Amino acid sequence: MLKVTPSRALASLVLLVCSAAGLVAQAADPASGTLSLDTPALSFTSGPSLVSDPVSGPCPASAQCDRFDLTVDLPADFATTNPSATIRILLTAQIPAEDYDLYLLSEDGGEIGSSGNAPPSSETIITPAGGGSVNYRVEVLPYAVTGGTADVTITLDIPVEEEQPDQPVATGLPPRFYYNQSPNGVANGAGEPTIGFNPNTGRVMFIAGLEPVQINFVENLDTVDVAGNPLPPSCEPVWESRPYTGNVNTLDPILETEQSTGRTFQSQLSGANSVFSITDDDGDTWIPGQVGPPNGGADHQTVGSGPYSPDFVGVPNPDGYAVYYCSQSVAAAFCARSDDGGVTFGAGVPMFNPALDCGGSIGALHGHVQVSPDDGTVYVPFGDCGGEQAVAVSEDSGTTWSVKTVPETLPGDDPGVGVGADGTLYFCYVNDSDGQPRMAVSDDKGDTFISYRNLAAGHDIANAVFPTAVAGDGDRAACAWLGTDDDSPGATASGGDFPGFWYPYVSVTYDRGNSFHTVNLSPTDPVQGAGGICLAGTTCGNNRNLLDFNDIQIDDQGRVLFGHSDGCIGTCVANPARNTFSDNGVLARQSGGRTLFAAFDDQLGTLYNSTAPSTPAAACLLDSSVRDTTQAALAWNKPDDGGAAITSYDIYRAEDVTGPYALVGSSDRETYTDPTVDPAITNYYYRVVANNNVGAAAESNTIELPVEEIVEVDTCTLPGDRFILDALGDGGAPDTDIEYIAVAELPDSPDFLSVTYKVDSFTAGQPPASSFYPLLFQNLLGDGVDRYFAVNAAAALPQFEFGTYVNQAAGVLTFTVEGDLEGAISADGTMVMQVPRSFFGGTEVGEAITGFDARARVGSSTATSRDTAGPGGYVVRGTALCTASGLIRATLNASTNAGNAPLDVVLTVSGTPTDGEALDSYTLDFGDGQSTSGSFGGQSSVAISHTYTAAGNYRAVSQVIDTSGAQSSEPGAAVIEVSDAGVTPTEPVAGKGGALGGAWLLLAGLAALLRRRR
Repeated sequence: MLKVTPSRALASLVLLVCSAAGLVAQAADPASGTLSLDTPALSFTSGPSLVSDPVSGPCPASAQCDRFDLTVDLPADFATTNPSATIRILLTAQIPAEDYDLYLLSEDGGEIGSSGNAPPSSETIITPAGGGSVNYRVEVLPYAVTGGTADVTITLDIPVEEEQPDQPVATGLPPRFYYNQSPNGVANGAGEPTIGFNPNTGRVMFIAGLEPVQINFVENLDTVDVAGNPLPPSCEPVWESRPYTGNVNTLDPILETEQSTGRTFQSQLSGANSVFSITDDDGDTWIPGQVGPPNGGADHQTVGSGPYSPDFVGVPNPDGYAVYYCSQSVAAAFCARSDDGGVTFGAGVPMFNPALDCGGSIGALHGHVQVSPDDGTVYVPFGDCGGEQAVAVSEDSGTTWSVKTVPETLPGDDPGVGVGADGTLYFCYVNDSDGQPRMAVSDDKGDTFISYRNLAAGHDIANAVFPTAVAGDGDRAACAWLGTDDDSPGATASGGDFPGFWYPYVSVTYDRGNSFHTVNLSPTDPVQGAGGICLAGTTCGNNRNLLDFNDIQIDDQGRVLFGHSDGCIGTCVANPARNTFSDNGVLARQSGGRTLFAAFDDQLGTLYNSTAPSTPAAACLLDSSVRDTTQAALAWNKPDDGGAAITSYDIYRAEDVTGPYALVGSSDRETYTDPTVDPAITNYYYRVVANNNVGAAAESNTIELPVEEIVEVDTCTLPGDRFILDALGDGGAPDTDIEYIAVAELPDSPDFLSVTYKVDSFTAGQPPASSFYPLLFQNLLGDGVDRYFAVNAAAALPQFEFGTYVNQAAGVLTFTVEGDLEGAISADGTMVMQVPRSFFGGTEVGEAITGFDARARVGSSTATSRDTAGPGGYVVRGTALCTASGLIRATLNASTNAGNAPLDVVLTVSGTPTDGEALDSYTLDFGDGQSTSGSFGGQSSVAISHTYTAAGNYRAVSQVIDTSGAQSSEPGAAVIEVSDAGVTPTEPVAGKGGALGGAWLLLAGLAALLRRRR
């Protein structure tokens, strides 16, 4: 969400343009002060400010800023004796229309906190008080001013620490989840997603920027395995784009599904209006809706639906539900209601009086609107209402509103609310001062709150962001949030130097908020690596990739559904210190344990067990499993474990799909290599059975593994290795419908990679005017800079360029050109760019270049994408293998290139002998101090299993000798990234699907990165 842009747009209307000649920056008055127990409050005046400086970030040297030198002098043990004490800095402009930004910096200039609200809202920074003597500086930046002043107060707030009873420990089994990541090319660009569940079809709708996505679970499909049996729920759901052609640009995407009809609404914010559309068939067709309510706000839109209040006066929708559209407009916030199923909306009604409510100090930014299923009461949560968080409440279907504060809270970013079947209100929030996720409960529509609970109790969380809530039965609710255990400074700042990693959590209560089960959904794969999650709006850098919020819903059985975006993909999973700052979609779906509807507890035929563990669910064998003449390499998704850890998997094999199936081995992980295959057997059939201490699961699906024919990929000629493939028909038009991305290494251009970007076709024989085709690389060189190269048709003739870019928000990118490339374009949609190897930091044979992310755009380089493909990676092969015939070269393929230690990898050695000869022998250096050698024995390849026991980056290298005695002049190479095993989940988490499913989707197989299956 563009938290700052709307204020900047309005502020620019009052920006005073004047010459800086002769002007002198005004100093803070006074210029310094010491905050202490004896002096717990300070104040200073900034200005008068005559020159506007509309810049982002702490004050540059050229800016007309005021600086106040702040010393905080407290006892050395003050942080221990007063852990909740904070320093609050409040700025109030004397001319309400003026816009100031406020920054708190360390003595060496590092950013600690910032505030950049729209006028007339005040600016507030709250930071832990700490202990000892510490020097800071407070900076006031006059963003858009007319000669006024601003008053700044600095206070030491020491709350009275009341004796708190020990937080109750939750009983029974915790909930368990499947964690499904979106596939390449779908839901990429999913910052701040929202989701909806259709009870009539069992599908989930997921909004990723401009792209609505339909998610189908395998139990709702007719898909069967080769034996004719339905696939188990541990198999990945199917993600399919369901685009609406009216979506062209957006500041905020939002989606809502009404539960009585299954109708889904999606809205794309465009300034003070919205592009609204409706679907009754999960996106297969879309109906245009009203283009914004008559007085819609410019930011933070949200859509909700539910029954009417008994106190509603008017003509209700005959279908019995109202639809609400809420948004904020700088200092005000409005909610409009639709009484015709979302087709049209009336005028927005203010949710509060900015001059009177909350003592005249209220932040207009709000969370998602929710409607009580019990009596139609409408709730919209706010993060700051005079120093406390709050909820706006309407008991007459949006006609009138009141604001109710949540006592014992402090200001925070967008909170979330969920409403139970009996009207119980659950308020999920994070105080900015301590970063802890919490839940408060009200049984009287927000008049009073009880059961304040820390959701991170027992999980060592230092900071949390993006709380979002949902409820089922009156006594059951869930809150989802992202958390980090690293207490280093800057976790939510724009600096991008925070070293910690962030993970997705869901906290569930089954006793009306008295106790909670909290589960880390992905303990070995963070949603954000190093760099932090910036909450400072458009003043952020590339660490605002996840934007501002996530979403949580339930299905018709009460299973929790959590939609969020993933900022750490590809090589980042193995090394989160190198974050990718991506924003790919993820849907976590509850697989077991009690749901939020008690009627399903311990129901026969389900895994909704409440206290006693059961046998596991069936595993899902993956189609990425492969076989050659010497072995079969199997991989599968981890199933729900039934509430007791899976102890082993048994692997069964048959020569006929009907059996008999014989046990061929066991594994303690989600992979297995079967070395007993007979090359004379054309097809093998495999099944897997999971075991825990309760017993054996049902059999997995059956897969068929024929002997694969391996073919070499020719990277010596165009187009080379087509390592990113994208389905046609999802790009809006042939000119923007990506088909593939390929890389070749041409012998006459040894210093370049020849990158082919192929779209379906150019309908006019060339790229359309203003079209733009970039390949993006996030943090390519590890320096925090995002880079790109592209075909740019903004001019009369298409240009080939490279440079850097910044991810602003919701798919909006800003590009800076740094140089030109050579290239060529064909009418069939083929674009070839010659990219210097130096762009990638230099390349060596066997090095993996990851993160190719293709976008297709029309309108301008800053417009959102019509199609996306990737991300994907290419392994460098070099040009030596392209030279004279008779050259012997070795090839090395790894079954997986990344994973946690201990990591089992199948390395396949092969090569090309001289004409008339065969491969005779090989040597293989695993890169970890171990090596092996052997004979090909008349085969064209040899597969060797190896276990990497310690974390590190390993470069395995192979050499081959043919029957003439000639040795390969070009070695084979593969890079293996092994990370620490990570945190062992204290509560069971079911397997992951999607782009990195199963046990890392281990296998592109024996035909891995350098070769493809025919």
